[in-house]
Amino acid sequence: MNDIKEMLFSMQKFEILSQFANTSEEKRLSAPYVYAWEKGVFPILDEIAPWHLPFAELFLVKKEMIQELIAFLQERYDKGIKLSFYEVEEHYGIKVAHIVGDKGWSRFMLAHACRYLCLHKKFDEEFWAEMVDCAKCPIETKCIIREYTPDEITFE
Repeated sequence: MNDIKEMLFSMQKFEILSQFANTSEEKRLSAPYVYAWEKGVFPILDEIAPWHLPFAELFLVKKEMIQELIAFLQERYDKGIKLSFYEVEEHYGIKVAHIVGDKGWSRFMLAHACRYLCLHKKFDEEFWAEMVDCAKCPIETKCIIREYTPDEITFE
């Protein structure tokens, strides 16, 4: 059954990415939702779209992980504490970019989750700009504050 569910997940992901990438069609899917599918982030802020719900366990960044990240960032944001990406990595026990830390996160998983939140305009621009300040983040996390466009989607 797992193989079938994974196949259905892949087909659903392909369909969602294809619809967004097709520039001749009117966009009916939000950029953050499509980005979450592409990068494997459970789209927790997209309550209206139901297509991810049957596949929750197949997302790389699980629902519980993104919930905890939002809570962590929200607490700091509410207190006016500005965070660098390196500080967020430290909180999640990430020591090497490609290796999953002791709390289940890798640098790329964390960057993708943060970009998803930023695309949803969760927290203000100043908060995200501080997180990706040149001296306070690895270069590959600069994408967090960039818009997401169909040009980024590849099917390779």
